[in-house]
Amino acid sequence: MRYTLKKAILIIGMVALLAVAVSAQVNGVNGNSNENYLIYDSNQGGIVEKSISLELEQGVHWVELENMENLDNVDPDSIKLEPENSDILEVVDIKTDFRDNIKTNIGKEVEVELTSGKTVSGVLLRIEDNYPYGLMVLENDGGISYINTNNVNQIKTTGDSDSKVMARIESSGNGSFDFQLRYRVNGITWDASYDLYMKDSDSSSRFSGDMIIKNPSNTNYDGNFNLISGQVMSSRYVGFAEERESIRDGFERSVSAPQKVGRVYKYELGQLAIDAYSRQSTKYMDKNIESKTEFMYATSRYGRSENVRQFLTFTNNEEPLPKGTVNVYQEKDGLQVMVGQSSIERTPEGGEVEINLGNAFDLKGETEILEETRNVGNITRTGEINITNFGNSPETVTVRYMWEFGELLDSSVESVETNADFVEWDIRVGANSDKTIEFKVTEDIRNDNARAYSPTAEKEISPR
Repeated sequence: MRYTLKKAILIIGMVALLAVAVSAQVNGVNGNSNENYLIYDSNQGGIVEKSISLELEQGVHWVELENMENLDNVDPDSIKLEPENSDILEVVDIKTDFRDNIKTNIGKEVEVELTSGKTVSGVLLRIEDNYPYGLMVLENDGGISYINTNNVNQIKTTGDSDSKVMARIESSGNGSFDFQLRYRVNGITWDASYDLYMKDSDSSSRFSGDMIIKNPSNTNYDGNFNLISGQVMSSRYVGFAEERESIRDGFERSVSAPQKVGRVYKYELGQLAIDAYSRQSTKYMDKNIESKTEFMYATSRYGRSENVRQFLTFTNNEEPLPKGTVNVYQEKDGLQVMVGQSSIERTPEGGEVEINLGNAFDLKGETEILEETRNVGNITRTGEINITNFGNSPETVTVRYMWEFGELLDSSVESVETNADFVEWDIRVGANSDKTIEFKVTEDIRNDNARAYSPTAEKEISPR
């Protein structure tokens, strides 16, 4: 095993803290059952809950919790051990003795590589940290060696230095006792992936979803899985390791209806075995939906020529949808052609799902401001918005003009919506033709310092 210089220095400070574990007496071994995994989406990691049994003798003893997952993925501050239905037990303390702690190798053979490239081998006698730089004390055939830790590049050990979790338990009696063990693991997570198949009619689509558990860690998990949808760990970043090529997709399993727990939702998957460095896909839903496609051109006083965007929308009439990525397909000549990809946020039952399909190929929009008149506290603008349809079929386009605290004074086309952020029109543009909206608006400029007009101030564009 190798240790970097930073780890070695960190270890020096840990020796005094963990020295009490050297004489710990282990009186019990755990046998786990009823293992529950609560895996959170958006790379938030997971919570492991286990029921374990420990053989204890009367008194206060250190007990090793043996069958935990690889401790490289465990948050040590999250480890909790609680007695079940017993008033004669007390968990006094929990200590984590990770393999990064070189203290476990005191009295064993080590090989130290110095920054100069030279190596020194011997038995590690002790670590003296009462110097500004710290000293490692080794004994070999040549005698005693004192090594400045600042000159250490890495340390290789030959002894068994597995990570350990120790619990100090006080018991008023002898026997076998049940405990609940709970801790947080990093790395494992899950995401929702959706496929939407547009049929010949824009008003009908097939919408299916999978829940994909991703385990890029070196730990195998086997137990009862529950997936949690909702942001609950926003105050802490959970790292996500690189995935390897061991992929297990296509696993079909029914998923229970979501259960609301506070402000999150829980999905029960049942018993699963998730291998290390793998991902596993579970079918979540498959249903027909009533959908519609819309075209939108969003613009502002910064006149420009650009494509019109296309959106697909539908109402989520069944159950909450987890956050995920939607792949959109349309059948052509017997092939399912991917025509769009977009992310959706968590959507409640009854909520509207909006999928951005990207720019429309045959539709272009152009805005031109013809005149501006600045008044006290406001500015009046006269302009034109032109939509050109290069396609062979007529299309309806929603045109949205963005403003800040504006008012529509005049328009050649009747507006369909006006609010503090925009005015909106729906226009029908014939095949191979164009249509122009002439408008006159006044916009409040008294809030320029707080809400400046700029292209970056435009809102996220989506259909109403």
